[in-house]
Amino acid sequence: MATPQPVPAATAGVAGLTARMAEFAIRTPCEALPEAVVEGVKRSQLDTLGVMIGGVAVDEAPRILARLATETGARGPCTLIAQGQRASAPYAALVNGTAGDVIGFSDVVAETMNHPSTSICAAVWALAETTGATGREVLAAHAVGLEIAEKIGHGVRPGFHRRGWEPRGLQNTFGAAAACARLLGLDAERTANAFGICGAEASGMRAVKGTMSKAYIAGMAARNGVEAALLARLGYTGPTNVFEARDGVLQTFGEGASGASIGERLGNPWEYVKPGVTYKMYPLCTCTHTGIETALALKRTHGFDAGEVASIICSTTPGAFDWLPFNAPTNRFEAKYSMPFAVSMALLRDGVTVADVTDEVVHSPEVAALMRKVRVDVLPEYAAAGYTPPHAPYGCRMEVTLADGTVHAARHDRSGWEPTTPPSWDALAEKFRGCAAPVLPGDAIEACIAIVANLEQAGGIGNLMDLARG
Repeated sequence: MATPQPVPAATAGVAGLTARMAEFAIRTPCEALPEAVVEGVKRSQLDTLGVMIGGVAVDEAPRILARLATETGARGPCTLIAQGQRASAPYAALVNGTAGDVIGFSDVVAETMNHPSTSICAAVWALAETTGATGREVLAAHAVGLEIAEKIGHGVRPGFHRRGWEPRGLQNTFGAAAACARLLGLDAERTANAFGICGAEASGMRAVKGTMSKAYIAGMAARNGVEAALLARLGYTGPTNVFEARDGVLQTFGEGASGASIGERLGNPWEYVKPGVTYKMYPLCTCTHTGIETALALKRTHGFDAGEVASIICSTTPGAFDWLPFNAPTNRFEAKYSMPFAVSMALLRDGVTVADVTDEVVHSPEVAALMRKVRVDVLPEYAAAGYTPPHAPYGCRMEVTLADGTVHAARHDRSGWEPTTPPSWDALAEKFRGCAAPVLPGDAIEACIAIVANLEQAGGIGNLMDLARG
């Protein structure tokens, strides 16, 4: 494993933490990336591309944004994934970032409750098409962008979440800007200005959950990151101390959180090394996955079916309870943030697929009836360990009472595809095939998988984007 290179001292004219982050973004050598980071980025790129294609296939949100790009004349050389079109870099980032989030299937860092790669990939791919960046440069840009996004998240949690901010809107805006500044070859001062411009853009409220606009935040972050870097290249300015300034990121989002731990932890260790990135086995909020797997385990072990269930209690963590507000969802978007829906689908259909998350399924009598039997609360043991306990960020203890009075209980602290039990490359490739099959022919699907598997050897991403355009 390569040792991360030390971050140089602050550049003249740029102050403190913002300077350190700017230097990290643009100066970290490609060869300083540990092998685990390179492999992690490739896995996230394959996973994200598949989820973007699947998002376009099943939801109209990214297609509406593509229409807006056409109607507003946002022409350009950048691919709109799976839509057979091109647009300007900012619009491509917006459309593709939204597509990658809309079905709730993208990678996540459990502790920060953020989905980084959908925004980072959307921004990086858009600019890589315009700059001609090599596959190696794309990998490095993704790595530093995700690293900065997540270290910000660790620095401002959990108060940031409790006040209703959406992580993608903050973390991914700065992460995307960092990745784009690197691809554009900006110097440290212009990169710090790009971060400052992000200070005028970073936002997003969790109230938009349950609508198309939840996914829009991921696309917005990608677009804002691209625009911030492009503006900084042209000489546009922002506060070059945006993180540490009065009314800056740390004060506004982190209630005065210390920036020291953020700067010192950049690449030490890399986020892909610890705590790691989680990939999603089910197209619902990650907070539901332990509930799904606990329900499946109980059903397999004890042999009951959904019709025998009298009641279910799901006791989870404060973070999961906070992020799953829809106990009686009314549409597919709300269902993604509903533990009763997730558990009901596990018991009725032995899991959840993209095709299961529809308005019709949510309103089906058998699903609606079973959801009414599910109660969600917080397990005191989890609460004592924190908002997202390190050993069980979204843990779940489940108690199922059957009609004859029999009670079965089980607990899962972590779900199946978390960093300690990651999916194999073949498993992610199979997920990619499932997402892409409605749009791409089989030979194009296999070609995409092969390109990403060897991305560090690619001279650019043009071939990959040509295939993914559909």
